[in-house]
Amino acid sequence: MNTKIEWLPIDDWKVLKVIKIEDASNWNYFSGYVYYLRTITPEYNEKAPDFVDQLILNAILEVFPNSRTEFNRNILFKNQLKDTLYRFTGNEDLDFKITFVPYIPYDQMELISKKEVYTYTFDLFFFRTSLNDKDKIKYINTHVQAEIPFDKISVFNDIIKNVEFKK
Repeated sequence: MNTKIEWLPIDDWKVLKVIKIEDASNWNYFSGYVYYLRTITPEYNEKAPDFVDQLILNAILEVFPNSRTEFNRNILFKNQLKDTLYRFTGNEDLDFKITFVPYIPYDQMELISKKEVYTYTFDLFFFRTSLNDKDKIKYINTHVQAEIPFDKISVFNDIIKNVEFKK
């Protein structure tokens, strides 16, 4: 059976990033997925990740070192996002947060203290797919923090506006 593909409007084209979070410790093995969307631009697509993608992954790796980018694709067609995410849904959804905090070196602290500086906290869903001991679910760390490099703070502020963290 053939089905005609319906294109999304160009302004709705996105890159879907899915990160598999995995804790392989003997204490309580679990795994699951978080995802976010990025707007496709001439500079950014599935083949051209940037430092924001790395910040997100590194923040998760700090807490869950066995994690990895599991899926990285352009979303161009109607229903493609829903159909793709269906394969990553799990038994239970947990609230998951990521906070971006600027890193300010000592020699810049006084200068920066006179300016407006922001942190950003976003909610995501953590689609849990496996868990050894359900009673320990309340002990899973569901908040990670990423440090924005000082020299990239202004660029980050522009980029983060085009990142969609879904909850």
